Order: sequence, then C-alpha cells, then structure tokens
Amino acid sequence: MLVFSDGSVCNGPVGYGACAAVLFPIVNNGDIQIVTKPIGKLVCSEKCEMECVILGLEMSAQYLRGTVSTISDRLHHI
Repeated sequence: MLVFSDGSVCNGPVGYGACAAVLFPIVNNGDIQIVTKPIGKLVCSEKCEMECVILGLEMSAQYLRGTVSTISDRLHHI
C-alpha cells in the first residue's frame, strides 16, 4: 500500500488551504482512492501538510480494516 499526500495554500504564506491524499491499494486490481479536504481560509502550509498526514493515516487505517475483515471472512468460509 502506498499513500501520497499534499497540503498547500493558495495566495501566499497564509491563505486558502486544502489537502489531498491518494492511496494505492495492496492488490493491483484494487481501486485507487483519492480524498480531498478543505482546511480553512487563513491557514499556513504547515497546517495543511499536517492535516494531510492525518488524512492519509485515516485512509490507510480504514482501508486496512476493510482488507483485514475481508480476509477474515474468507478464512471463515474455508
């Protein structure tokens, strides 16, 4: 699993901030997940980067929970 993230601010060191994270699943045929999140109107890039790391971690945890439960369900049917 790979997660890339970016948080940025428009219009200078403080401005409109947002972040995005992209999750590439463990399996080749899995869907790539892209999540974006607005942060605020008067934020710095450091705040956006921090929020993006959190977003990427949340996406990873959610993906892994789903993956583990799917594998667990398959093992119970064997």
